[in-house]
Amino acid sequence: MTPKRVLFVCIGNLCRSQMAEGFARARGADVVAASSAGVYAGTEIPYLTHEAMGQRGVDTTGQIPKQLIPHFTRGVDLIINMSGMPLPRFCRDIASEDWVVADPYGSGPESYAATRDDVEARVGDLIARLAG
Repeated sequence: MTPKRVLFVCIGNLCRSQMAEGFARARGADVVAASSAGVYAGTEIPYLTHEAMGQRGVDTTGQIPKQLIPHFTRGVDLIINMSGMPLPRFCRDIASEDWVVADPYGSGPESYAATRDDVEARVGDLIARLAG
């Protein structure tokens, strides 16, 4: 089975989409070729994102924020939109799902943990669906 190319999108590519990319790579690399981007990419992933993921045994320290541009959508099979915003026009011909996931940015460790747990469950479900 060829892994499905999935692009996870949130606002800054600092928390939610980075978490989703991390879980997909760590737990479903045989099913999902994961990447992530932000509608308005930030500059640095918060320490709390890395810490929350590390608590689940997933290392995200090598990941960096990326801006959602047409280049990142080439060959993508599915976009998971967690931004709460409409996707840009160049994304409209790609299958997409909207996930309502709380944005922990600027909050404390408890918010990051809650978001991580939500994203972990959703990514697990996505992996199971794609595995068929």
